[in-house]
Amino acid sequence: FGSSRWRSAHPVAPHLWQARAATAMAGRDQLKIFVGGLPQHTTKATLDQYFAQYGYADSYVMQDKATGRSRGFGFVNFTDQMVMEAVLQMSHEVDGCPITVSPYAGSGNYNPRAGSRGTAAGGLSEGTGGVDTAN
Repeated sequence: FGSSRWRSAHPVAPHLWQARAATAMAGRDQLKIFVGGLPQHTTKATLDQYFAQYGYADSYVMQDKATGRSRGFGFVNFTDQMVMEAVLQMSHEVDGCPITVSPYAGSGNYNPRAGSRGTAAGGLSEGTGGVDTAN
């Protein structure tokens, strides 16, 4: 399948593989949550250990590339929809600090200091007092 001869004889095949990869990524992200407010000393191991009390959990803590320090947020992947939904309904404390959890909203320019991706729930801009300013 890797030869250029096969690829030239089957030009649609790369698109199928790209679609399968996108579907696999979307499926994985459906069981992912955002975790904010992490203390600087929280690691993948401590986050995994905490969320493992609810079921299988695979986490990662986002780090600053230049300094290697935690950026104060991360993500947790689950394998069970019901476990993830239960986790989202509870309050959590990791390494002695309260943290926030929310459904993963996809990749983008998340600003952990602002606490959102620039829009409030329902797609209304923050600071608009609940008025849809898009129209």
